[in-house]
Amino acid sequence: MTGIWPAIAGVGAASALISLIGGGLAAASGPVHAPKPRSNHVRPTPVSGGLGVLLGLAAALAGLAAALDVVPIAGVDADDLTRLAGLMGLGAAAALLGFLDDLFDLPAGFKFAARAGLAVLTAVSLGPVRSLPAGPGAALALAFAPAVVGSALWVFTAANAVNFMDGADGLIGGAGAIAAAGLAVVSALAGAETAAVAAAALAGALSGFLPWNAPRGRVFLGDAGSLLVGVWFAGAALLLAAEAPWGAVYLAPTLIMALLAVVLVTLASRARRGQAVFSAHKDHAYQHLIRALGAHGPATRRIWRRTLLCAVLAVDVAALAPVLGDRTPALALAVLALSAAAAAFWWSEDRRSATQ
Repeated sequence: MTGIWPAIAGVGAASALISLIGGGLAAASGPVHAPKPRSNHVRPTPVSGGLGVLLGLAAALAGLAAALDVVPIAGVDADDLTRLAGLMGLGAAAALLGFLDDLFDLPAGFKFAARAGLAVLTAVSLGPVRSLPAGPGAALALAFAPAVVGSALWVFTAANAVNFMDGADGLIGGAGAIAAAGLAVVSALAGAETAAVAAAALAGALSGFLPWNAPRGRVFLGDAGSLLVGVWFAGAALLLAAEAPWGAVYLAPTLIMALLAVVLVTLASRARRGQAVFSAHKDHAYQHLIRALGAHGPATRRIWRRTLLCAVLAVDVAALAPVLGDRTPALALAVLALSAAAAAFWWSEDRRSATQ
Protein backbone atom coordinates (compact mmCIF):
# COMPACT_ATOMS: atom_id res chain seq x y z
CA MET A 1 0.00 0.00 0.00
CA THR A 2 1.26 3.45 -0.88
CA GLY A 3 0.52 6.77 0.82
CA ILE A 4 -1.40 9.74 -0.49
CA TRP A 5 1.66 11.90 -1.26
CA PRO A 6 3.11 9.56 -3.94
CA ALA A 7 -0.41 9.14 -5.30
CA ILE A 8 -1.07 12.85 -5.77
CA ALA A 9 2.43 13.29 -7.27
CA GLY A 10 1.71 10.54 -9.78
CA VAL A 11 -1.72 11.92 -10.64
CA GLY A 12 -0.28 15.41 -11.11
CA ALA A 13 2.55 14.19 -13.34
CA ALA A 14 0.25 12.09 -15.54
CA SER A 15 -2.21 14.94 -15.89
CA ALA A 16 0.57 17.39 -16.80
CA LEU A 17 1.99 15.13 -19.50
CA ILE A 18 -1.33 14.46 -21.22
CA SER A 19 -2.36 18.11 -20.94
CA LEU A 20 0.95 19.19 -22.51
CA ILE A 21 0.33 16.89 -25.47
CA GLY A 22 -3.33 17.88 -25.66
CA GLY A 23 -2.40 21.55 -25.61
CA GLY A 24 -0.35 21.06 -28.74
CA LEU A 25 -3.26 19.39 -30.50
CA ALA A 26 -5.56 22.18 -29.35
CA ALA A 27 -3.19 24.84 -30.68
CA ALA A 28 -3.44 23.29 -34.14
CA SER A 29 -7.22 22.76 -34.17
CA GLY A 30 -10.45 23.94 -32.65
CA PRO A 31 -12.10 27.38 -32.65
CA VAL A 32 -10.07 30.55 -33.17
CA HIS A 33 -11.30 33.87 -31.80
CA ALA A 34 -10.63 37.09 -33.63
CA PRO A 35 -9.77 40.07 -31.39
CA LYS A 36 -12.76 41.95 -29.97
CA PRO A 37 -12.84 45.49 -28.55
CA ARG A 38 -12.64 44.01 -25.03
CA SER A 39 -9.80 41.60 -25.87
CA ASN A 40 -6.24 41.87 -24.59
CA HIS A 41 -4.78 40.62 -27.87
CA VAL A 42 -4.52 41.99 -31.40
CA ARG A 43 -4.27 38.76 -33.43
CA PRO A 44 -6.56 35.72 -33.80
CA THR A 45 -5.85 33.13 -31.09
CA PRO A 46 -6.98 29.49 -30.66
CA VAL A 47 -9.23 29.05 -27.63
CA SER A 48 -9.33 25.26 -27.46
CA GLY A 49 -6.72 24.79 -24.73
CA GLY A 50 -9.40 23.62 -22.35
CA LEU A 51 -9.73 20.41 -24.34
CA GLY A 52 -6.13 19.54 -23.49
CA VAL A 53 -6.80 20.21 -19.81
CA LEU A 54 -9.90 17.99 -19.96
CA LEU A 55 -7.84 15.19 -21.53
CA GLY A 56 -5.22 15.54 -18.79
CA LEU A 57 -7.81 15.31 -16.01
CA ALA A 58 -9.56 12.32 -17.56
CA ALA A 59 -6.31 10.45 -18.19
CA ALA A 60 -5.05 11.07 -14.65
CA LEU A 61 -8.23 9.74 -13.04
CA ALA A 62 -8.34 6.76 -15.38
CA GLY A 63 -4.73 5.99 -14.50
CA LEU A 64 -5.55 6.27 -10.80
CA ALA A 65 -8.42 3.81 -11.15
CA ALA A 66 -6.15 1.36 -12.98
CA ALA A 67 -3.38 1.77 -10.40
CA LEU A 68 -5.75 0.97 -7.52
CA ASP A 69 -6.25 -2.51 -8.97
CA VAL A 70 -2.51 -3.13 -8.58
CA VAL A 71 -1.36 -1.04 -5.60
CA PRO A 72 -3.88 0.05 -2.93
CA ILE A 73 -3.57 3.71 -1.93
CA ALA A 74 -4.10 4.72 1.68
CA GLY A 75 -7.36 6.62 2.09
CA VAL A 76 -8.58 6.09 -1.49
CA ASP A 77 -11.25 3.45 -2.18
CA ALA A 78 -14.07 2.68 -4.60
CA ASP A 79 -16.34 5.33 -3.05
CA ASP A 80 -13.67 7.96 -3.66
CA LEU A 81 -13.42 6.90 -7.29
CA THR A 82 -17.19 7.31 -7.60
CA ARG A 83 -16.98 10.86 -6.25
CA LEU A 84 -14.08 11.65 -8.59
CA ALA A 85 -16.06 10.22 -11.51
CA GLY A 86 -18.93 12.51 -10.55
CA LEU A 87 -16.58 15.50 -10.54
CA MET A 88 -15.27 14.38 -13.94
CA GLY A 89 -18.82 14.35 -15.30
CA LEU A 90 -19.53 17.82 -13.95
CA GLY A 91 -16.25 19.11 -15.39
CA ALA A 92 -17.06 17.59 -18.77
CA ALA A 93 -20.49 19.25 -18.71
CA ALA A 94 -18.85 22.61 -17.94
CA ALA A 95 -16.36 22.09 -20.76
CA LEU A 96 -19.15 21.21 -23.20
CA LEU A 97 -21.14 24.31 -22.27
CA GLY A 98 -18.06 26.48 -22.72
CA PHE A 99 -17.07 24.81 -25.98
CA LEU A 100 -20.52 25.51 -27.45
CA ASP A 101 -20.11 29.13 -26.39
CA ASP A 102 -16.66 29.24 -28.03
CA LEU A 103 -18.20 27.96 -31.26
CA PHE A 104 -21.52 29.81 -31.40
CA ASP A 105 -21.28 32.73 -28.91
CA LEU A 106 -24.40 31.71 -26.99
CA PRO A 107 -26.90 34.34 -25.77
CA ALA A 108 -25.99 35.91 -22.43
CA GLY A 109 -29.28 34.94 -20.76
CA PHE A 110 -28.92 31.31 -21.76
CA LYS A 111 -25.31 31.19 -20.55
CA PHE A 112 -26.26 32.67 -17.19
CA ALA A 113 -29.08 30.17 -16.69
CA ALA A 114 -26.96 27.22 -17.83
CA ARG A 115 -24.06 28.14 -15.57
CA ALA A 116 -26.38 28.66 -12.62
CA GLY A 117 -28.00 25.29 -13.24
CA LEU A 118 -24.61 23.60 -13.45
CA ALA A 119 -23.57 25.26 -10.18
CA VAL A 120 -26.66 23.92 -8.41
CA LEU A 121 -26.08 20.45 -9.87
CA THR A 122 -22.47 20.53 -8.64
CA ALA A 123 -23.52 21.55 -5.13
CA VAL A 124 -26.19 18.83 -4.91
CA SER A 125 -24.05 16.10 -6.50
CA LEU A 126 -20.91 16.63 -4.43
CA GLY A 127 -22.70 17.72 -1.27
CA PRO A 128 -23.29 21.29 -0.09
CA VAL A 129 -21.52 22.84 2.86
CA ARG A 130 -23.88 22.26 5.80
CA SER A 131 -21.87 23.85 8.61
CA LEU A 132 -19.77 27.00 8.99
CA PRO A 133 -17.56 26.55 12.10
CA ALA A 134 -16.32 29.63 13.92
CA GLY A 135 -14.40 28.28 16.90
CA PRO A 136 -14.59 25.87 19.85
CA GLY A 137 -18.19 24.69 20.07
CA ALA A 138 -19.42 27.40 17.71
CA ALA A 139 -20.77 26.66 14.26
CA LEU A 140 -23.59 27.86 12.05
CA ALA A 141 -25.65 24.88 10.90
CA LEU A 142 -27.36 25.29 7.53
CA ALA A 143 -30.53 23.61 6.35
CA PHE A 144 -30.30 21.79 3.04
CA ALA A 145 -31.88 24.50 0.85
CA PRO A 146 -29.71 27.44 2.01
CA ALA A 147 -26.68 25.14 2.01
CA VAL A 148 -27.30 24.31 -1.66
CA VAL A 149 -27.80 27.98 -2.53
CA GLY A 150 -24.60 29.02 -0.76
CA SER A 151 -22.52 26.21 -2.24
CA ALA A 152 -23.94 26.82 -5.73
CA LEU A 153 -23.08 30.52 -5.39
CA TRP A 154 -19.51 29.51 -4.55
CA VAL A 155 -19.27 27.30 -7.66
CA PHE A 156 -20.87 29.95 -9.88
CA THR A 157 -18.58 32.71 -8.60
CA ALA A 158 -15.40 30.65 -8.87
CA ALA A 159 -16.22 29.53 -12.42
CA ASN A 160 -17.00 33.06 -13.57
CA ALA A 161 -13.90 34.52 -11.88
CA VAL A 162 -11.69 32.12 -13.84
CA ASN A 163 -13.66 32.79 -17.01
CA PHE A 164 -13.28 36.56 -16.66
CA MET A 165 -9.50 36.33 -16.28
CA ASP A 166 -8.62 33.91 -19.08
CA GLY A 167 -7.39 36.78 -21.19
CA ALA A 168 -3.77 37.39 -20.20
CA ASP A 169 -0.79 35.28 -21.20
CA GLY A 170 -0.13 32.66 -18.52
CA LEU A 171 -2.50 34.16 -15.96
CA ILE A 172 -4.93 31.32 -15.29
CA GLY A 173 -2.44 28.61 -16.22
CA GLY A 174 0.04 29.80 -13.60
CA ALA A 175 -2.24 31.18 -10.89
CA GLY A 176 -4.63 28.25 -11.27
CA ALA A 177 -1.82 25.71 -10.98
CA ILE A 178 -0.53 27.43 -7.82
CA ALA A 179 -3.99 27.53 -6.23
CA ALA A 180 -4.75 23.92 -7.18
CA ALA A 181 -1.40 22.72 -5.84
CA GLY A 182 -2.13 24.59 -2.62
CA LEU A 183 -5.53 22.91 -2.43
CA ALA A 184 -3.90 19.50 -2.94
CA VAL A 185 -1.43 20.12 -0.08
CA VAL A 186 -4.13 21.49 2.23
CA SER A 187 -6.35 18.51 1.47
CA ALA A 188 -3.56 15.99 2.04
CA LEU A 189 -2.64 17.59 5.37
CA ALA A 190 -6.31 17.48 6.37
CA GLY A 191 -6.70 13.83 5.45
CA ALA A 192 -9.12 14.65 2.63
CA GLU A 193 -7.67 12.21 0.09
CA THR A 194 -10.40 12.55 -2.55
CA ALA A 195 -10.04 16.33 -2.65
CA ALA A 196 -6.24 16.00 -2.69
CA VAL A 197 -6.31 13.77 -5.76
CA ALA A 198 -8.79 16.02 -7.58
CA ALA A 199 -6.74 19.14 -6.85
CA ALA A 200 -3.47 17.47 -7.83
CA ALA A 201 -4.95 16.44 -11.17
CA LEU A 202 -5.99 20.04 -11.84
CA ALA A 203 -2.59 21.42 -10.81
CA GLY A 204 -0.90 19.01 -13.19
CA ALA A 205 -3.27 19.72 -16.08
CA LEU A 206 -2.76 23.48 -15.79
CA SER A 207 1.02 23.05 -15.49
CA GLY A 208 1.00 21.03 -18.71
CA PHE A 209 -1.10 23.69 -20.42
CA LEU A 210 1.06 26.60 -19.23
CA PRO A 211 3.90 26.29 -21.81
CA TRP A 212 1.33 26.85 -24.56
CA ASN A 213 -0.03 29.94 -22.82
CA ALA A 214 3.14 31.64 -21.54
CA PRO A 215 5.24 33.64 -22.05
CA ARG A 216 3.25 34.20 -25.24
CA GLY A 217 -0.37 33.06 -25.49
CA ARG A 218 -0.34 30.68 -28.46
CA VAL A 219 -3.58 29.11 -27.21
CA PHE A 220 -6.04 30.00 -24.45
CA LEU A 221 -8.35 27.91 -22.30
CA GLY A 222 -11.41 29.41 -23.92
CA ASP A 223 -14.78 29.24 -22.20
CA ALA A 224 -14.53 25.44 -22.34
CA GLY A 225 -11.35 25.41 -20.28
CA SER A 226 -12.08 28.32 -17.96
CA LEU A 227 -15.48 26.94 -16.92
CA LEU A 228 -13.96 23.48 -16.51
CA VAL A 229 -11.17 24.82 -14.29
CA GLY A 230 -13.54 26.92 -12.17
CA VAL A 231 -16.08 24.14 -11.65
CA TRP A 232 -13.37 21.56 -10.96
CA PHE A 233 -11.60 23.74 -8.37
CA ALA A 234 -14.87 24.66 -6.66
CA GLY A 235 -16.00 21.03 -6.71
CA ALA A 236 -12.73 19.83 -5.19
CA ALA A 237 -13.22 22.46 -2.48
CA LEU A 238 -16.66 21.00 -1.68
CA LEU A 239 -15.05 17.57 -1.35
CA LEU A 240 -12.49 19.08 1.03
CA ALA A 241 -15.19 20.71 3.14
CA ALA A 242 -17.03 17.38 3.40
CA GLU A 243 -13.94 15.38 4.34
CA ALA A 244 -12.29 17.91 6.67
CA PRO A 245 -15.01 19.94 8.44
CA TRP A 246 -12.63 21.70 10.87
CA GLY A 247 -12.72 24.99 8.97
CA ALA A 248 -11.23 23.90 5.65
CA VAL A 249 -14.27 25.47 4.02
CA TYR A 250 -12.56 28.86 4.43
CA LEU A 251 -9.24 27.84 2.88
CA ALA A 252 -10.40 27.21 -0.71
CA PRO A 253 -11.60 30.80 -1.29
CA THR A 254 -8.41 32.01 0.37
CA LEU A 255 -6.40 30.15 -2.28
CA ILE A 256 -8.07 31.98 -5.20
CA MET A 257 -8.71 35.29 -3.46
CA ALA A 258 -6.38 37.10 -5.88
CA LEU A 259 -8.82 36.09 -8.65
CA LEU A 260 -12.08 36.53 -6.76
CA ALA A 261 -11.14 40.05 -5.68
CA VAL A 262 -10.70 41.16 -9.30
CA VAL A 263 -14.36 40.35 -9.98
CA LEU A 264 -15.60 42.04 -6.82
CA VAL A 265 -13.50 45.18 -7.25
CA THR A 266 -14.46 45.50 -10.92
CA LEU A 267 -18.19 45.01 -10.29
CA ALA A 268 -18.15 47.45 -7.37
CA SER A 269 -16.31 50.07 -9.41
CA ARG A 270 -18.71 49.81 -12.35
CA ALA A 271 -21.77 49.86 -10.12
CA ARG A 272 -20.46 52.97 -8.34
CA ARG A 273 -20.09 54.73 -11.70
CA GLY A 274 -23.55 53.65 -12.84
CA GLN A 275 -22.23 51.41 -15.63
CA ALA A 276 -23.76 48.10 -16.71
CA VAL A 277 -22.38 45.47 -14.35
CA PHE A 278 -22.83 42.30 -16.40
CA SER A 279 -22.28 43.55 -19.95
CA ALA A 280 -19.05 42.70 -21.79
CA HIS A 281 -16.31 45.27 -21.21
CA LYS A 282 -12.57 45.87 -20.98
CA ASP A 283 -12.75 47.35 -17.53
CA HIS A 284 -11.50 44.47 -15.36
CA ALA A 285 -8.92 45.47 -12.81
CA TYR A 286 -6.36 43.05 -14.25
CA GLN A 287 -6.81 44.61 -17.70
CA HIS A 288 -6.05 48.03 -16.25
CA LEU A 289 -2.94 46.49 -14.68
CA ILE A 290 -1.78 45.09 -18.04
CA ARG A 291 -2.21 48.47 -19.72
CA ALA A 292 -0.44 50.26 -16.87
CA LEU A 293 2.56 47.88 -16.94
CA GLY A 294 2.63 47.80 -20.73
CA ALA A 295 2.78 44.00 -21.09
CA HIS A 296 1.10 40.79 -20.02
CA GLY A 297 4.17 39.25 -18.38
CA PRO A 298 4.70 41.68 -15.49
CA ALA A 299 0.99 41.74 -14.67
CA THR A 300 0.74 37.95 -14.79
CA ARG A 301 3.75 37.45 -12.54
CA ARG A 302 2.32 39.90 -10.01
CA ILE A 303 -0.88 37.85 -9.84
CA TRP A 304 1.14 34.63 -9.52
CA ARG A 305 2.97 36.10 -6.51
CA ARG A 306 -0.26 37.15 -4.86
CA THR A 307 -1.77 33.71 -5.40
CA LEU A 308 1.36 32.07 -3.99
CA LEU A 309 1.16 34.24 -0.87
CA CYS A 310 -2.48 33.22 -0.35
CA ALA A 311 -1.53 29.57 -0.89
CA VAL A 312 1.23 29.79 1.74
CA LEU A 313 -1.24 31.22 4.25
CA ALA A 314 -3.77 28.45 3.58
CA VAL A 315 -1.15 25.69 3.83
CA ASP A 316 0.15 27.15 7.09
CA VAL A 317 -3.34 26.94 8.61
CA ALA A 318 -3.70 23.32 7.51
CA ALA A 319 -0.28 22.48 8.92
CA LEU A 320 -1.17 24.06 12.28
CA ALA A 321 -4.54 22.29 12.55
CA PRO A 322 -3.25 19.31 14.60
CA VAL A 323 -1.84 21.75 17.17
CA LEU A 324 -4.75 24.20 17.22
CA GLY A 325 -7.51 21.60 17.29
CA ASP A 326 -10.98 23.16 17.54
CA ARG A 327 -9.43 26.64 17.37
CA THR A 328 -8.45 26.04 13.72
CA PRO A 329 -11.73 27.40 12.23
CA ALA A 330 -11.18 30.77 13.90
CA LEU A 331 -7.69 31.05 12.40
CA ALA A 332 -8.90 29.87 8.98
CA LEU A 333 -11.68 32.47 9.03
CA ALA A 334 -9.24 35.19 10.07
CA VAL A 335 -6.86 34.23 7.25
CA LEU A 336 -9.75 34.36 4.76
CA ALA A 337 -10.69 37.86 5.96
CA LEU A 338 -7.05 38.96 5.80
CA SER A 339 -6.58 37.65 2.26
CA ALA A 340 -9.82 39.30 1.12
CA ALA A 341 -8.81 42.66 2.59
CA ALA A 342 -5.30 42.43 1.13
CA ALA A 343 -6.55 41.40 -2.33
CA ALA A 344 -9.17 44.13 -2.41
CA PHE A 345 -6.50 46.68 -1.45
CA TRP A 346 -4.06 45.37 -4.09
CA TRP A 347 -6.57 45.56 -6.90
CA SER A 348 -8.06 48.88 -5.82
CA GLU A 349 -4.58 50.40 -5.78
CA ASP A 350 -3.73 48.83 -9.15
CA ARG A 351 -6.92 50.17 -10.65
CA ARG A 352 -6.46 53.64 -9.17
CA SER A 353 -2.84 53.98 -10.30
CA ALA A 354 -3.61 52.57 -13.75
CA THR A 355 -6.52 54.91 -14.41
CA GLN A 356 -4.46 57.88 -13.26
